[in-house]
Amino acid sequence: MKDNFLRDYTRKSQELAKYKDKPGDINSPPIDKGPAWKDPNFEPKSIAEIIEFAKAETIREIQDSSKAEQDRVKGIHDAVEKEISELQKIDPKLDQNALFQHANKYGFSSLKAAHENMNDMKGAALDAEQRTIKNLKTRETDPVSSAAGGGTQAEDGYDPAEMSQYSNAREFLTRVRGK
Repeated sequence: MKDNFLRDYTRKSQELAKYKDKPGDINSPPIDKGPAWKDPNFEPKSIAEIIEFAKAETIREIQDSSKAEQDRVKGIHDAVEKEISELQKIDPKLDQNALFQHANKYGFSSLKAAHENMNDMKGAALDAEQRTIKNLKTRETDPVSSAAGGGTQAEDGYDPAEMSQYSNAREFLTRVRGK
């Protein structure tokens, strides 16, 4: 019975020693040391094994770069959505398509700056249009003179503002030159 007890004790002690040598507690998951080929003592058994490790590493790198690109695109999308929602609070009638076209055309990286510029340009165009209309209304009452100083009708019936009295340009030029 004593021999049985010693064998059982030795076996259980050795099992416990396995867990004691490992860092962490018994219930913790095993520590991932990375791919086997990164171990400095790694010796591949065949070329096929090397090829499999290379394929696995290539696939991992492609997946990592794809994930990074997706995260980058999502970040840009979220930032644009945030700027749009802020601009819609300021301008509820915001035309998103016109804003994106304006930002692309003039090279704006900020939609807020593009929105301000777009509004300034619309304001300048509206101001120019209103000035033009005002100038046209002012000029409607101002007759166009065909003679210097807007001359008046002469004793011989010459009226410099009336072009219908001449049958052609030669007559007009002759009269203006005084010949």
